[in-house]
Amino acid sequence: MSKRLANIMGNPWFQRGIILVVIAIVMAFYQRRFFTWSNLNSVLIAICLYGTMACGMLFPVLLGGIDLSVASTAAVCGCILARTVVNGDYTIGSFLVGVIAGLAVAIIIGMLHGVLAAIFRLPAFVVTLATQYLLFGIALWYTSSTYIFTIGDAVGGSVFEYIGKGRLFDFLPFPVLFFFITIALCTILLTQTSFGRKMYIAGGNPAAAKLIGVKTKRYTFTAYIICSVFAACAGMLLVSMNAKAGSDTARGYEGLALMTMVVGGINLAGGEGGVEGAVFGALMVGVITNMLTLLGVASDFTKFYQGIIILAAVSLNEIMRRRSVKIGKITYSN
Repeated sequence: MSKRLANIMGNPWFQRGIILVVIAIVMAFYQRRFFTWSNLNSVLIAICLYGTMACGMLFPVLLGGIDLSVASTAAVCGCILARTVVNGDYTIGSFLVGVIAGLAVAIIIGMLHGVLAAIFRLPAFVVTLATQYLLFGIALWYTSSTYIFTIGDAVGGSVFEYIGKGRLFDFLPFPVLFFFITIALCTILLTQTSFGRKMYIAGGNPAAAKLIGVKTKRYTFTAYIICSVFAACAGMLLVSMNAKAGSDTARGYEGLALMTMVVGGINLAGGEGGVEGAVFGALMVGVITNMLTLLGVASDFTKFYQGIIILAAVSLNEIMRRRSVKIGKITYSN
């Protein structure tokens, strides 16, 4: 029994869970508003946006890549949806066309990243950093440096607004429901399909993947498309929630998505991590950000504390990784 308890206590997910629970208890002690439904609802809605981006970013990260353009992709696709709905007089048809157009642009962006990273073998960091600024410029041009407001009385406008602000059975916000669907889809794709298993092989040991015939370039190409599509979905949800779109839509969300992955223990070098890490990281980031807001910390200092959280999470993950490697060597030698 003591050995089983020791194994549970030594589990990194148990330790991370304890940290999350302690933070929540401390917050409940200092701020009684923390456990109110309105506050928890706002935390969940914030989490679902950058959590969705993190789930999508997980795919290229598993292959040792990264996508820094998720926020700009969200902005461009959100602006496309908003402009299509407004120009189409808020009809349901214009809404559907806008969604399809936004997803199509996201697929093109993902294909561009995949071609440059997989075929031309350019560093993913440089490629996506460049497209981040490129897409931001396109969003500025497309919106003429103004906001596109999507408030309309027609049926399409009502549907558009309802998706961002409505609730299932008057309880569960649709953005949160979409995040749950995203979690389920990504979990199934990574754990229950050969595609997911080969993703881990290609990211964890590229040489072995090549020997067994895994076509790494194809998986890299697909991973960036998946990442861009989920970023686009998050952007369109955000536009629907705010009833406006602009070049600064989702600005800063790429940092939150990246912090979510780091805090969730996902190895940015590739081959390690899963959807559960992205979900835990999103919860941790959401709770800590909400904690700083309730305590009245200025937004500038919030960025400061977020930087400290990233450094602490990276250090903790590295300590746990080295410890697991050390334990593995001891077990193997015995």
